[in-house]
Amino acid sequence: MNLYVSPAVASVIRIGIDEYNDSDWNGRIYTRLQTEPVFYKNIGEMLEILENIWDTLGYPQESTMNRSFTGKQISEKKKGIISVTYPEDGTKDKIKTELSEADMEKKRGEQDTFIVRIQYRQNATWQGHVTWVDENKTVPFRSALELIKLIDSTQNDQTDEWKRE
Repeated sequence: MNLYVSPAVASVIRIGIDEYNDSDWNGRIYTRLQTEPVFYKNIGEMLEILENIWDTLGYPQESTMNRSFTGKQISEKKKGIISVTYPEDGTKDKIKTELSEADMEKKRGEQDTFIVRIQYRQNATWQGHVTWVDENKTVPFRSALELIKLIDSTQNDQTDEWKRE
């Protein structure tokens, strides 16, 4: 498949949750950039993988830079989760995808599935919209913590936040 899309389209992520355990979960992350999912064991690892994907894409751009006392760039430690292929003419406004939108629709977690669309990475966190696929509900979030709380609320039957628009 040689379909090229904008970084904004490529940055949409599907989070599949395979298992909830206490206040944590594990599962897989799907992107259109590769056919195989990236597995995560806990919330912290999931957040790190998502950040790595958006860093690799360069979209959305961070408003703050991570600092390091060792002199090594933080992003150097996290490379290799995904790779980005640009058109042969060298333009950076399109990225090659491995999965079509229809193929992405089929990717699901065993328990729940969420679609995360990040619009901004400001104030050292994320802002965007999350869709709970099983209930077809979409709500905005203002931080990674709020995203985690929204996803966690689906397991705890505290879904009042999913009623806002």
